[in-house]
Amino acid sequence: MSKIRLYPIIHSLRVGLKLFENNQPKEVVIAGFLHDLIEDTNCAIKEIEENFGKKIADLVRKCTFDPELLESLKLKSTSDYKKSWGKEIEKILKYPKDVLIIKIADVNDNANYVNLIKNPEHKKKIIWKHRKLVNLLKPLLKGNEIFKELEKKVKSYNF
Repeated sequence: MSKIRLYPIIHSLRVGLKLFENNQPKEVVIAGFLHDLIEDTNCAIKEIEENFGKKIADLVRKCTFDPELLESLKLKSTSDYKKSWGKEIEKILKYPKDVLIIKIADVNDNANYVNLIKNPEHKKKIIWKHRKLVNLLKPLLKGNEIFKELEKKVKSYNF
């Protein structure tokens, strides 16, 4: 029997539910439930498009990081990590507001666990990434409730 990793499933459910509770459009909520499907499974964007339509597939596509990038970031020095993530964040800033809200809901859920990270270098990198994202997205999302919640969590990081 294969081992099922429950965290990604539960995380995606929490992201979709957060978007639903925040009265986001149906397509945004569905994309929130599916946002990590490409990264965490062998599902293809084409399957999402066939089952949920082009708009939802496009939202999920824009929320999906290149797996090779994610793997390479694990091995990079702090300065290389910041440079690579800086480029990714700049790319994210150009996306439509619906994508930004899904990303914020995603980071908001992940932010609940930052203080549990044991490796101090990894923890510093994640905190840096979250702070940079919040600072850059503030002008675009400052009135959004999910963003305000994330901003509060990021300010409370103890490191």
